[in-house]
Amino acid sequence: MNLRLDRRAHAPRALAVKAIGAMGVAGGVLSALTAILPPAAEGSQALVVAVGTASFLIGGWALWAKPLLGEVGLGMAAIFGTALITIATREAGLAGGGADNEILYLWICLYAFYFLTLPNALFQLVVVGGAYAWVLSEQAGAERAVTQWLVTMSTLLVAGILIASLRSHLYGLIGALSERASRDELTGLLNRGSLGDRFEVEHARAKREGTSLS
Repeated sequence: MNLRLDRRAHAPRALAVKAIGAMGVAGGVLSALTAILPPAAEGSQALVVAVGTASFLIGGWALWAKPLLGEVGLGMAAIFGTALITIATREAGLAGGGADNEILYLWICLYAFYFLTLPNALFQLVVVGGAYAWVLSEQAGAERAVTQWLVTMSTLLVAGILIASLRSHLYGLIGALSERASRDELTGLLNRGSLGDRFEVEHARAKREGTSLS
């Protein structure tokens, strides 16, 4: 794999942090609107506001500090987002301000299936499923809860699979285009731009290790 593609391979991590930050800020704003606008929360209005404030501050920090997170860190951020959505939904109430809050789980699903590995994304979906089942068990009748859970989770799973498929196709296409752009079509050898990239890497290695360049 050439250096140019390697540099692009790190971009999704930075984009993932931006995405989690943007979702945090947006979640904070939505929580504030839930608390302000009717109908009133069925549970603790103060807890809804506290969750929204935490979401906004953490999201703002992620956008400002741009921390470099790996697979585990991004997964923990997604779980934390699920927890905030669940608490806000439970306190607002399915018949109150949180009537449509389950749509926010779609944010976590799309984020996980785009930025995380498939096993991690499926794990995030299981976490969402458990959290949503807890909310429904607290506030909905048994028959309605089962139907609502199945419909919501099926929708999230299909959306996740579509996003994962699109991501796979996108990065496969990027890889193929990068490979074609870095090599001579007739000989298959690295072209001038790619040789320049390779020279920079080898020159830096030679200086660092005190070895000859050729």
